[in-house]
Amino acid sequence: MMVRTGITSFYGRRPLPEFLFDDFKRIAYGCATPCGYAVTALTERGLTPNFHTAALENGNDRVHLLGHSSYRIIAFANPREDYSCELSFRDLPVIAEALRQMFPDVTIATVEELSRPVTKTELELLDRAEIEQVKYWKPVTVGELAFNWWD
Repeated sequence: MMVRTGITSFYGRRPLPEFLFDDFKRIAYGCATPCGYAVTALTERGLTPNFHTAALENGNDRVHLLGHSSYRIIAFANPREDYSCELSFRDLPVIAEALRQMFPDVTIATVEELSRPVTKTELELLDRAEIEQVKYWKPVTVGELAFNWWD
């Protein structure tokens, strides 16, 4: 299950685990090169967004590899317009399979998972600080909950 306490990157009493940028870089290069992609840019999470980004290109395709800041969750998205906070998630089966083989501890988030509505049961898994953020930002989908620009 992808939704869990800390998925918003906000926390209350306990600090969250951290998906280190160095680990994310190793994963990005590890899966991109064998699949014929080049890593053209890397961005570490900040206060916002709450995810690391690797820009991948192979001549015919450009995609962003997103790494959640707290959990070892990877998603794929089309490149964003400058200053846009909207993500267009996509599936990339070739790279996803390479990730599963090379990094079995990483969860690959699919478009189906990221696009579905957040359920009441999932919201009950969040802590108080996260619930306050959800009330303010009003995410509709799991993707909006997990990969965000909340500050």
